[in-house]
Amino acid sequence: MAGYLAARSHYWRGHFYTFFKRHRRAIQAFERALALDPGMLEAWRGAGFLYAQEKESGKAVAALQAAVKLAPEDADTRFNLGFLHHERGELDDAVTQFKEALRLRP
Repeated sequence: MAGYLAARSHYWRGHFYTFFKRHRRAIQAFERALALDPGMLEAWRGAGFLYAQEKESGKAVAALQAAVKLAPEDADTRFNLGFLHHERGELDDAVTQFKEALRLRP
């Protein structure tokens, strides 16, 4: 239980820093949360968003892929992953994610 609470604390700290546009600090908080609880879907999504904001598209894709593995039925995460693939010129991967997002939420 202590690990879970500590992970949640880091996760919420990440949101706090994101709100104030302190992206580096937010990323550190999300990474700490994930070190304690690698199954925390919200932290993977938060980290993915911030990696993308900080132009670290490889890390952003990896984070959102981890989120998709945890919640394969999450259309929003699949759409965001497709968008990142599109930005990187990975069009086949982008189309795959967009189609899956549309299948999940027509």
